[in-house]
Amino acid sequence: SAAAAAAADSSVQQPEDERWEMMEDSIGGLASLSYAKRIIRMQDGANLIKVAEGKYSRHRYSTKEVHLSRDKRHLTWDGGKKSVEISTVLRVSVGLETKTLQKLYMNGGVSAEMPEYHWFSLHTATRCYDFGAKDLDNGDATSIVVLWVMTLQQLIANTQSPSNNQAQTACCSALYRAQQQWQRNSSAHKEWPCIACTFLNPAKQSGPRICGACGATAPKVTLCPLLMPLLPMLQALSNTLGIAAFLPGADA
Repeated sequence: SAAAAAAADSSVQQPEDERWEMMEDSIGGLASLSYAKRIIRMQDGANLIKVAEGKYSRHRYSTKEVHLSRDKRHLTWDGGKKSVEISTVLRVSVGLETKTLQKLYMNGGVSAEMPEYHWFSLHTATRCYDFGAKDLDNGDATSIVVLWVMTLQQLIANTQSPSNNQAQTACCSALYRAQQQWQRNSSAHKEWPCIACTFLNPAKQSGPRICGACGATAPKVTLCPLLMPLLPMLQALSNTLGIAAFLPGADA
């Protein structure tokens, strides 16, 4: 699963990835959206949770309408009054990687409302910008996070020198790291998405790990729920690479 996620991350290093266009009719959904269409969605904007940095902020977090600028050089919010320049972003991360998000969850914050994988952060040389998505009017939170993370990584990669492989890899590893972190949490009681029917099974303290919707057995290594919008693409990549990551049964 981590290998497949890494392959998905690496695909965004290409300025115009034709594979998205090729899959558009055959797969559908987020996995089929071309780079150009993802850019348009970001420029149209999304309601994201913005976490304030600094202990003197009046509100620890609030909903902001965030847009990608028309020239694709900035993320803006508060009606364009605040922004971050894409060229200053070194990488994107998913989950509670920044101290600001860690403190938010330590203090009780929004942990009951939003899972850790619904957050993503932009890392610059001087600070981090933390955003999150909830299941609101603007669509499924996991799809929103994946779309923004993938597209931001591609925009950042476009600002890097093509010969700087280390920088290219560093800025395009968020999804791989999200799956890696998910696998490190080896608890048999955590929530897990069923790859047979896509149902997100809630965490439970005991009993067999059987899908509550279709009865399928949970595999030994489950997929981070964040990556479920990319499941068709990940399955196709796994088949191409010869990785038996999505076979049915507990041994997958």
